[in-house]
Order: sequence, then structure tokens, then C-alpha cells
Amino acid sequence: MSDKSKILVIEDDAAVNQLLCKRLERESYEAVGYVSGRELLNALEMGVKADLMLLDYSLNDLDALQIVQKIKQLKRCIPFIVCTGVGSESIAVNMMKEGARDYLVKDRAFLEVLIPTVNKVLGEIKIENELEATRKKLAYQNAVLSAVHELSLDGIVVVDDNDQIVSVNKRFCELWGEEDIISGEAAIAVFDRIATKLTKPNKFLTSLANIQSIVDPVARKHQDLELVNGEFYELYSTPMTTSDNQNFGRVWYFRDVSLHHEAQKKMDEARASAEKAAGLKAEFLANFSHEVRTPMNSLSGFLELLANSELDDVQKDYLNSVKMSCDNLTKLINNTLDLSKLEAGAMLMDSQLFDISQLMIESLVVVESNRKENVELKNNVPEDLPPVCGDALRLQQVIVNLLSNALKFTDEGSVTLSCKALAENTFEFSVEDTGTGIDPQKQEEIFEAFRQEKSSTQNERGGTGLGLSISARIVRILGGELKVESTVGEGSKFFFTVTFKPIEAI
Repeated sequence: MSDKSKILVIEDDAAVNQLLCKRLERESYEAVGYVSGRELLNALEMGVKADLMLLDYSLNDLDALQIVQKIKQLKRCIPFIVCTGVGSESIAVNMMKEGARDYLVKDRAFLEVLIPTVNKVLGEIKIENELEATRKKLAYQNAVLSAVHELSLDGIVVVDDNDQIVSVNKRFCELWGEEDIISGEAAIAVFDRIATKLTKPNKFLTSLANIQSIVDPVARKHQDLELVNGEFYELYSTPMTTSDNQNFGRVWYFRDVSLHHEAQKKMDEARASAEKAAGLKAEFLANFSHEVRTPMNSLSGFLELLANSELDDVQKDYLNSVKMSCDNLTKLINNTLDLSKLEAGAMLMDSQLFDISQLMIESLVVVESNRKENVELKNNVPEDLPPVCGDALRLQQVIVNLLSNALKFTDEGSVTLSCKALAENTFEFSVEDTGTGIDPQKQEEIFEAFRQEKSSTQNERGGTGLGLSISARIVRILGGELKVESTVGEGSKFFFTVTFKPIEAI
């Protein structure tokens, strides 16, 4: 596509037409000649476009006035310069009224003034086109800003650097019940009226004490406003600055946050109620722990005494059943109390020096009685692990829970306890079994309280589903995460990593 301006030359004298075209081409214009008005109109009907026309006033078939009128009928708009051999002012005036950009007389100076006149007219057209494009761009931007301004959920008021209102949107008037705000009104007068509707008007007016505070080009300002009618608004403001940081006013935004404030109030009340309930729950559990454990300990003691007395086989079976139920009930009570402490954040971790290897051996001894005849309980813990500083009781509680759970779901094969050092004071603990395994879709649920891998598990294997939930939460407090890898029918592996505190030199 050529960057040259295209000029149509309409001159019925072929020699003059050719001369004008050559002269324009020497000035780097693209020139196309037509020797009659009909020829020009046909070309325009075919879609010919041009930046300018040199139009001879008197042609053999049509005059310039007729040609211009027919071009308008075609709804084409091509700037033109009228050229004539008759220097008539009336012709010039009439053609200028019809839209001619200039008027040239074909005298001796015609060729001398032709190019300067063409350059001037094209230059004017270029400026006009640029101005029109700028006007359209500004009109578009103003339309967008106006739409945003009016559709905003915030009440907006724009103030210039002379403390005069520039614009106010409909939302601002709705929020403050203002109807008569006009452009040019003093902003401080509007803010004074607003202050009368606030519970703390002085605080609001202090920040608007003078014009400088309103147009101070400080970064965004924020203020919470409470209205006497119980509503709550947020106030934001930001300066309007040019690219060279010249300040020319400020924009103020008022946002209704009454619903949010009410929701926050209800949330705070609910939190306070929950904290109170948690306190009552903790107090109840403390009393429950004492009141229930005391008779349970007595019951266990009497069962031990009874077991050492002379009983027949049937009585021994009955006694074992009662003792098993008593042990299960004691475990359930302890687990429930532990879970409640964990949920309330009341379980504190102790810190003492202990031997991991010895702790693992003791854990295996605790669960030995749960081992079935066809299950081997393996110890894969090195004997030379270094001593660590941490909560031995809670760590053993997790290990015993994992071992007991593995033994419960393993009918034959093995349950293996392992521990290995990963880094200084960091160890990985794991319990691996060859039991029933866990469905992949259920592996996340088993760490939830009172949830087990199968709904029938409780009837088949016993238990409440609290052990893994408690273990997972204790491990989290210890700084790790309890994870599981399992395949249905092949077994499961539960493992976690703990970093203990450094042992201080004694």
C-alpha cells in the first residue's frame, strides 16, 4: 500500500491535464487524470478513492457545482480545490460554500502556487483528521469513564485543586441522601453536611480541616465511618496527578460495608460463644476424666484380684470377657479425652531426653498381647540410634496406636516397626503390615475421627476409629505429617518424620 497522497486531476484540456499530473508526480504525489465530469463520476461509482481533487470549474459536460452535488449524492466525501480560468469572486464564494478547500485561477502564476496550495490543503486535512481521531478517542474514553463512574457500587465525588466539586455519581447521592449537589459547589460544604450524619463528625472533619488536607497528594487514605442510623461506610481517597506528578485534585470513594460489618459482628459473637463452649467442654472433660477414671481403675483392680482367686473355667471365660470390655472402655475414654484435648488445643508437648531404640522396644512389648498366632512382630530399629530431646510419651502413643491398628487388620504375615535417621535430630518412623490393605479412595478418610475404612469394620475388628485421627494430630503437633501407602489385599505402611529439639550441652 502506497504512502503517497492520491490526487485526482479533472481537466478537459488533455495537455493541461497531463502537465498537472506530471507536476504533482514530481512532488511525490500519485496523480490520476480525468478529462470529463462523467469519467470522474463513473470512477467514483466504481470505488476509486483519493485524498484530494483538482477540479476545473468549467468542463465540456458538467461544471464543478454539478459534479460536487452528484458526488454528495453518491455519499462520497473527497476534499477538492477549484481551478478556473475566470477569476470570478462569486464563483469562488459559491464553491467555498459547497466545501471547496481553496480556489485557484489558471493564470501565469498558476503552476507556481499549485504545489504550495496542494501542500497546505493536505496538511490542513491531516491535522483535521488527527483532531477528529483524538476527539473520537476522548469521546470513547469519556463514555467508558462515565459508565464506570455511574455504575460503580461506590459513591464517588471528584474534587479539583480549588476545592470545587467536579463530578458526583448517582451512588454517592443515594448513600448520603444528597440531591442538589452541582459541579462547582465547594467540597467542604458537602463534607460538612455528611459529617452531621456520622457518630464521630469531629474525627471526620479533622481530616478535612482545610483545602490542603483534601488535595494533599499523599497516597491513598482510608477511614471507617459509622453513621447515626447504624450503617457503616468505608472512605477511600486518592490524589489525581499527571505523569509529571502535578496534583490537580482528589477522588473520594464511599463504600457501604454495613452487611459485611454485621456479618463480622455475628462471626465474632459466634467465635466468643464457641470459645465459651470450648471452655465449658474442657471443664466438663476434666471432671469427667476424674469421675470416670477413678471407678474404672477400681474396677480394673478388683478384676485383677478376682482373676487371682479360685475360679472354674466358665467363670474365667466370663472374667476375661469383662476384663476385655473394661480395657476397651478405658481405651475409649482415654482416646476421647485425648481427642478433645487436641481439638481444644489443650494438649501440651513435654520435652525430655530419651532413647529412641529403647522406646521402640517398649512399644513392641505393649502390643505383644494383641499379636495373632500367625503374625510375626518384627523390630527393624537400629540399637545405636542417638538420644533425642522430645515428648517420649506422645511419640510412644502414636507408635503403639499404629502397631495396634496394624495387628488388628493383619491375620497372617508380619507387622514391622522401623526407624531410620534422615539428618541430625530428624528421624522417619514407620509401621508396615501384610494385612487387608486400604482402598485408595478411603485413605484420606481414615484420619478423620470416628471413621474407618469399611462400615462393617467396627463389627469385624472392633474399635472406634479414633486411633489414627489422634495419631495424625499428635504427629502434626510434633512437626510432621502422618502418611499412608497401601494396596488392597497386600498391606499398608504408615510413616511420618519428626525433627527433635537439639540436645543442649550439659
